[in-house]
Amino acid sequence: MAEVKTVKEQEEEMRLRLNAYEGDEPFIFVSYSHADTMAVLRILKILDKEKFRFWYDDTMEIGEDFRNELRDKIEKCSAMLLFISDASMQSKYCGMEVITAYKYDKR
Repeated sequence: MAEVKTVKEQEEEMRLRLNAYEGDEPFIFVSYSHADTMAVLRILKILDKEKFRFWYDDTMEIGEDFRNELRDKIEKCSAMLLFISDASMQSKYCGMEVITAYKYDKR
């Protein structure tokens, strides 16, 4: 009988296959609500197969150091991809990411 995996286990398995880009080449910053993780990971999997480089928050960290990391990634990215949902529109982090992207003239 096949093992039934929880949504959390499925998310973790998919995350392990999708590495957030680290390097000096152009990349896409991905902004999304963690409430939408499974839908976002499915789309990122397609982008990964097409050889797009992207950075996404694959943790649930919070705090000033994490906000600084987000600002740094947005400043260095070539483009931003915002996944719009009710949850992302209510997210203070997604809001901060959009404002920061605007500040650095990212599209």
